Amino acid sequence: MIKYHTIRQAFLKRVNRGHVRLRTIPLAGRGDYLHPLAEYVFLLVKVSFLERLNSATVKQIGEMNIPATIEAQIESEAQFLRKYENKMEESFFK
Repeated sequence: MIKYHTIRQAFLKRVNRGHVRLRTIPLAGRGDYLHPLAEYVFLLVKVSFLERLNSATVKQIGEMNIPATIEAQIESEAQFLRKYENKMEESFFK
């Protein structure tokens, strides 16, 4: 089980270390990083990588695959986009 506050803390740690850079997206309106982070977690639920247990907890149900090369990573991302394009569009444009 993964608590949402743990996801937020891990994300903030990456921001503080400089691994992730926050930026303002003009058409997204005002807000902080929490809304996009929550949307990302929701997307992972929609594509069945995570299962929502309650409003504060998710569980990993999908298998995590870490490609060994950049070429394999690019191909993995392309496969993910092909497989889940419709679900992502539904999620973003409802």
